[in-house]
This record gives sequence, structure tokens and C-alpha cells, in this order.
Amino acid sequence: MKEVLEVFNKEFMKLSEKDIIKFQEIVNRLININYLTFYKEEDRNIYYFICNNFDCFYNYFYLGGRELTHYQVHKTFVLDSIYTSKLSLNKVTSLILLIIRLLYNQKLPEISLDNQIRINILELQEKYEQLLNSNNERLKINELRDGLKILKRYNLVDFKGDDYQKDDFSIIIYPTIQYAVGINNVNEIISKIESYKGSEENDESKEENEEITEDQIN
Repeated sequence: MKEVLEVFNKEFMKLSEKDIIKFQEIVNRLININYLTFYKEEDRNIYYFICNNFDCFYNYFYLGGRELTHYQVHKTFVLDSIYTSKLSLNKVTSLILLIIRLLYNQKLPEISLDNQIRINILELQEKYEQLLNSNNERLKINELRDGLKILKRYNLVDFKGDDYQKDDFSIIIYPTIQYAVGINNVNEIISKIESYKGSEENDESKEENEEITEDQIN
């Protein structure tokens, strides 16, 4: 631990006053959202700042009982801790998360030139109806809105505007979704989605959804 503290102190002392303020802002941001990706344009400068000062960030979080991991292949940072409580999601938001994870896997071969995977509301609705055998009722707009806002808050998806009723409403799925739901096999994801059939509407999230961490719940 003493060695970690020495490394942090050495790296921290290299920062300018301006960079120290930026470091503090990013530390608090990571604690609040846990996931950060290069592919979110607004966070691109933050991503590079962490890369350039990774030892400083890593050792700071290590001293606090957290681990910052850089998944370079997906240009993603994930902050995790054994002391962090898990964010409970209701049934519908859990399903939205799992279905988006499924669609991400299915669309990987079609990835765009800007390395972004996009879906629209119609695709999400149709997959929900298909897997839940729910032809009589689509996802309620208020449930869809609330679920997507939670996932956006944690940098798992992104979207512009609030016209959720438009079938072509575009949603960007970030690679961070792979670390929030750690299942790679499509059949396993489908099985988890189908396990929600017949469950109560107020069921708490299951194991996969608990990968979304939130320090504020402590």
C-alpha cells in the first residue's frame, strides 16, 4: 500500500493546477457513472486525459478500494469496487437493458464506419414483443423513457431528443454495455429475457442487471 501511495503522489505532483481541477472532476464523474467510453463524443477529451494520467487515476482509486480498468480494445474505462452497492432496476428496465445487450451482439457484424451501433425504438419494441410474447401491449412510453434515461446516465446508451414515440428514434449503444451485462452468448441472453415471463412487474433486477453499480446507494 505504501508503494501505491508513493506512485500516486509522484504522478499527482506532475499535474498542473488546471489538471488537478480536471482530475478531481473526472474522479467524481467516474464514481457517479462507473463507465466511460471514447465513443461518446463529449467524453473523448476525458478519455484521453485518463489515458495520459492512468497511473495517477489507477492508484488513487486503488487507495480507496476501487479498481479502474482500461479495456483498450473497446476504448472503455470501468470503475468497480467490492464495497459498492448495486443499482436495483425494475422488471421493465431490466428487460430493456438485456434486450439492448442482445441487439448490440446481433448488430456487431454491421458496425458502422464510426464504430457506433445504432438501433431504433421500433427494433426495441419488436424484440420485446417477440421474446416476451407480448403482442397485445407494447412497452409503455413512460417505462421506456425512464429505462433509457437510466442507461444513458451510466453511459451505456445515448440518444438525442425526447420523442420516444417515433419508430425511427435513434439510440446509440456504447461498448460499455458489454461490461454492464457480462453475457456474450446470444442464447444465454435470450434465456435470461424469457425468464422474466410471468414474473411480477415490481420484481427487482436479476444478477446481470446488478452489474450497474451506484455508490450513492451505500
